[in-house]
Amino acid sequence: AARKCQSPLVITYHHDVVLRGWKGHIEKLLRWSIERWLLLSASAIIFTSQDYAHTSVLRPCLHGFEGRIAIIPNGVDPDYFHRGSELEVPRRFRHRTSYDFIILLVARLDQAHYFKGVEVLLRALKLLPSQIKGLIVGDGDLRSHYEEISKKLNLPK
Repeated sequence: AARKCQSPLVITYHHDVVLRGWKGHIEKLLRWSIERWLLLSASAIIFTSQDYAHTSVLRPCLHGFEGRIAIIPNGVDPDYFHRGSELEVPRRFRHRTSYDFIILLVARLDQAHYFKGVEVLLRALKLLPSQIKGLIVGDGDLRSHYEEISKKLNLPK
């Protein structure tokens, strides 16, 4: 479509989807055929961080085309997003001490985003010292599954 409209094709990558099993084999085949062709057709390929640009599974596909890679970090408009009131802070975080640490995970809690590691975080929180707390923000069809794991691990709500 970009060629037909004589517009540059710009592709932005936010994350790699790494599939397992037979789906992973198909994904790898598509990455080295169709996706490689698409990437090589692009005028620019944008990554959200320098680290991601260097470690992405796409990196081998882009060998020789480093000049087309640009880094544009995700940003937040501070005029639109601002600190909430105390009422919006979960009760168990309101009276934390300066020795407490909070691990924040913001993710869609669904099958398509399994790779975000929600279950790994929950199991890790069980093993970490009590001053390290977790806060998960998100919703989706796996939310109840993660809540059940949290309950089985006796993690605070």
